[in-house]
Amino acid sequence: DETFSAQAIGIATDFARFRAKNDLYGLEVGIDGLVWEHCSGLRVGGLARAGLYYNDSQADSFYQLTGGGATTGSGRDRDDRTAFVGELGLTASYDVSCCLSLLAGYQLFFMDGVALAADQVPNTGSLTAGANNTPVTVDSSSLLYHGLNIGLEYRR
Repeated sequence: DETFSAQAIGIATDFARFRAKNDLYGLEVGIDGLVWEHCSGLRVGGLARAGLYYNDSQADSFYQLTGGGATTGSGRDRDDRTAFVGELGLTASYDVSCCLSLLAGYQLFFMDGVALAADQVPNTGSLTAGANNTPVTVDSSSLLYHGLNIGLEYRR
């Protein structure tokens, strides 16, 4: 669930809010395990996951504008679609002692076929499509998160 809000600077009554909600139902398969190990305490592990989901997505918008005459509007839509989720990761660990390890890795997370709040803004037709409470259309998008991770692992 996500909400994107904007307010005009200096005008307390100009306001816009866009929300998106995704309910994902489906199946994910994957593998997670040790890729390589050296007797010095250095290990490399990996993971790969992928899933297909039924996405019951919803989006709504509300705005209130005062410039050029007061205008308010709202819109709401619901859409069913297929979504994909994928994840890849690689992590190296080094045993500093019998209980403590240093970790470093890289992870990639991808989703497709989901509704994002900021992507619903163009669907309002520059803040006019919902003026008569007519529904807006849910826009489906993709998102990608990726990055490095570092850490310490303590084992008893």
